[in-house]
Amino acid sequence: MQKEKVRFKKEKETMFITLYGKAMESQSKDPIIHDITAEETIRRIDYDFTNFKMSKFQMRSLGARAKVFDDWTKEYLAKNPEANVVYLGCGLDSRVFRIDPPASVEWFDVDFPETIELRESLFLKRAKYHDRVISDRKSMA
Repeated sequence: MQKEKVRFKKEKETMFITLYGKAMESQSKDPIIHDITAEETIRRIDYDFTNFKMSKFQMRSLGARAKVFDDWTKEYLAKNPEANVVYLGCGLDSRVFRIDPPASVEWFDVDFPETIELRESLFLKRAKYHDRVISDRKSMA
């Protein structure tokens, strides 16, 4: 498998910290979350993740935070199965794959062009799932 070469400015590279932390937490002995997509994604990216010196506490914190948001999202979608989800600043988070929403849910992951381009090259396609681009900072206001 050929790895995806990735080069971002420092401020955008921060999305790799949370991706890596969730992947490592998912692989731990007693994981808080199971994020198979994050695990697969770090294997597909040509990037030196060893630069991130994360403690077990930091990895567990990332997993715990993701689990809380996953649980809230699942709870909301269980009560509102026709909902639309808009995830602004999604980075490389794979929440849509972790929670696997019902087929009736329309899901939009939104971020900057280079992030969406990378997501599209790394993540699987699924029904009613869309990546959208924030074209400039003015469109965020």
